[in-house]
Amino acid sequence: MDVITIESVAYKELTEKITKIERFIEETTRVQDDLDTMWVDSNTVCEYLHISDRTLQRLRSQRMIAYSSLGGKIYYTLGEIKRALDQRMIRRKEDRLDALITCYKNNIRKLSNR
Repeated sequence: MDVITIESVAYKELTEKITKIERFIEETTRVQDDLDTMWVDSNTVCEYLHISDRTLQRLRSQRMIAYSSLGGKIYYTLGEIKRALDQRMIRRKEDRLDALITCYKNNIRKLSNR
């Protein structure tokens, strides 16, 4: 077995970088989990992504996007919308999804303040 020695300053820098990488991975995983629990309706998706109801209907009909129906309204998780954007099933920029997430969070705050 080989023994490698490095200066303590270099060792501390290396451990800090490893810790930052670990935090980044944990944050990325948590964000995806959060997106899978955030539900939005068809109208909101169409409004923020600037797509038509027909486009969403086509994606549902072709089983390209998962959804749930409750009381006659269709709902999607933000994680599913992100997946559709990533796979280019919906041709829009990522900033549209960010605006949709911000809208969702603002609506949740409004409801919790009641």
